[in-house]
Amino acid sequence: MSKICSECQQENPSTANFCMICGTRLVENTEMDKMDELHNELSDAKDTIKVLKDVLKKQKTEKTNNNDISPDTNTVNKFCRYCGKPVSVSQQFCRHCGKPL
Repeated sequence: MSKICSECQQENPSTANFCMICGTRLVENTEMDKMDELHNELSDAKDTIKVLKDVLKKQKTEKTNNNDISPDTNTVNKFCRYCGKPVSVSQQFCRHCGKPL
């Protein structure tokens, strides 16, 4: 089984540690597959982080736009720090997501 150079795509003998054309260090195909898989997972994680940041930003904006003091009852409204939904002052756990307040 030959090794393909990741830089120049040169086919090299399976015993080669470096590419015969460009000198790039050669890795086993299984190592390359693992690196590709890790790269894909990292890319997915970055996408997830971006989505979560957008959600947090939206929740902060909504919380800022909502008055923290209700004009009718003059009581302070609380919001769940996990899901951003309004909760009553007496609640110890969010009824929407179940997280502790």
